[in-house]
Amino acid sequence: MNKLRWLSLTVSLSLFLISCSPKKVLFTCNPPSPGNESSPNLSNTNVAIHIDGSGSMLGYVSNPNSSYVETLKLLDNTFSLTSNAGYYRFGIKNKLSRSQFQQAQKPVFYNGTDPKFPGVSSDLAGEIRSQKDAEQLLVLVTDLEQDGEDTTNVTKEIQSKYINVNTLGNAVAIIGIRSEFNGKVYNPSNPNIFFNYDRSTQKLRPFYIILIGSQKSVSSYLEKLQKNGNNLTKNSQISLFLPQQVSNNIVYLNEPKDNNPQEFRILKSLNNGKVVLQGNSEVQMLKIFKKAPSELRLNYQVDLPLANHTVKLDPEQIEPKINTEVFDRKEFREDTTKSLMTFKDWKVSSNKLEFSNQIKAQELANSGIYKFTVDVFAKGLDNPESQWNDWNWNSETDRKENGAKTRGLSTFLQGLSTISNELMTKNPPLIARFCYGIQKE
Repeated sequence: MNKLRWLSLTVSLSLFLISCSPKKVLFTCNPPSPGNESSPNLSNTNVAIHIDGSGSMLGYVSNPNSSYVETLKLLDNTFSLTSNAGYYRFGIKNKLSRSQFQQAQKPVFYNGTDPKFPGVSSDLAGEIRSQKDAEQLLVLVTDLEQDGEDTTNVTKEIQSKYINVNTLGNAVAIIGIRSEFNGKVYNPSNPNIFFNYDRSTQKLRPFYIILIGSQKSVSSYLEKLQKNGNNLTKNSQISLFLPQQVSNNIVYLNEPKDNNPQEFRILKSLNNGKVVLQGNSEVQMLKIFKKAPSELRLNYQVDLPLANHTVKLDPEQIEPKINTEVFDRKEFREDTTKSLMTFKDWKVSSNKLEFSNQIKAQELANSGIYKFTVDVFAKGLDNPESQWNDWNWNSETDRKENGAKTRGLSTFLQGLSTISNELMTKNPPLIARFCYGIQKE
């Protein structure tokens, strides 16, 4: 009988100890990563190459070895061997054969003397054709000096057909290349006004390749063109607009730059006797001490893995969304009563993201354990216009007869930034997730 009572007492004591043991909770911080998609199969990509065949392009082929001619060869070799390539001439809906496309390396393609290649206007907007499938890539070769000097209608067409909430996952890249040129440079506002421009006595004249399509195809072919055309593209200027995937991977926290052990300490787990909070490697566990100021400021610098030539984020358009949970007796519950964190001082430079987190330590309950999940969204890109100052013709600083710069380039870049930002405002991409477990002493 004594043995039975002893056994019963032992079982009761064990159950009591188990019931008094703190609850163990694992905190994970793993959003889906945009960087783990497989590389596209370029052989399945349908590429449509559109060449501006207007008279303003004639001067680029006066030299059969010009950078422009070599670039057309590069496009032919790159796309013909790795994709289903179709060839077009501005203003002509019917496809060109590959041999007809290769005539773009010669004056006959531009001077209007051959009925196969009649005179056409420089209507870039008319060449922005609808995307038929997800693996379509549109390639445009142009001097960007449009009839009427209007590039706004070009960006409107790009927006309506590629960069909007109904066509998510697309991108635009613009590549500027300088070439030998000997011919007429026309005033886009009045084609009857022109001046002769000869590279032998003046600077190289720019032209542009514009890539529009899925972000995977645009990024992959941009990289391929740079690799295959090293001598052509090494002095080029490139801007890549990726409104839906501005970074290759989601960013997580690292340790603060100024770690003060008298104010806080980074631990592997937190325990207040009621709950033991553990986290994976992306979670930062902070124990805040009594000596900490009422508002504890933590400064960070984390890697931001941007694709090459990606237009930078606008730091003023970075927006964090904070979810707060506090342990209440048996479980964590969402707490929306107080704002306990403030993120500020965002800076983006050289693939680095800098910011500060101001924690309102005085508002935290003593011995309470909190979970914070902070999703950081990008709602806008910076304007890359300053990177193109040497390419853009400025009416206030440049003389009228300057063939080394492009009229309307600045407006076109501003337009690409605007349509990208409109999409990002409506559908902001996630760039970072910051996870904290916090306990106040």
